[in-house]
Amino acid sequence: MATEYQRQTGIIDIEKFRDNKITIVGCGANGSFIGIALAKMGLTKFGLYDFDSVKIHNLPNQFFSWRDIGKKKVAVTARYMKHFNRLVEVKIFGRFDITTILNTSIVVSCVDKMEVRKEIFNSCKRNKIVQLFIDTRMAGLQGQVYTVDMTNKKEIENYMKTLFADDEAVQQRCTERSILFTVLGIASIVCNQIIKAFKEEELRNYIVLDYSIPQLI
Repeated sequence: MATEYQRQTGIIDIEKFRDNKITIVGCGANGSFIGIALAKMGLTKFGLYDFDSVKIHNLPNQFFSWRDIGKKKVAVTARYMKHFNRLVEVKIFGRFDITTILNTSIVVSCVDKMEVRKEIFNSCKRNKIVQLFIDTRMAGLQGQVYTVDMTNKKEIENYMKTLFADDEAVQQRCTERSILFTVLGIASIVCNQIIKAFKEEELRNYIVLDYSIPQLI
């Protein structure tokens, strides 16, 4: 493995961290790319959740191809992760269930519904093994990444203030909901946050990505 990842060892010695288990809830746009990116970086232990199947409108902004249509997103994502990293071990599940994330130190939420996001976060609060919670949100050209140290009461309280009812969310037109480069931007931020966490570097709790303006905030 040292030879395979030698060009990134100055950034992260993946050997030290590759067995840390990461759970990704939602294997659509953000989740599929995040899972595959982390696998390509050399991480090996994963849990994936998603009950949905690949549809034709998913192809432009999710890591799926024509041959994947009709198949479960979670199974397809796991297959690609193993394809890119022969050492990957991944457990797949349908709908999120707290009882199956007991041995997970990092949980990444990539879901669409706020109520589901609340359920995941509340489950992580009750699970003392979860150390880091990362929440991705996206709407067209904008993305948001929230990172919460689950041992820090203030960070937990601040994040909870960002949760609201689904009917309060801004509704994007169906033709403006997602595009690939926003997804890739969010995935890169999440991967960087996880690596910084492994290295015990300071993390920004809230990162905004906005491609409608000519710079990143």
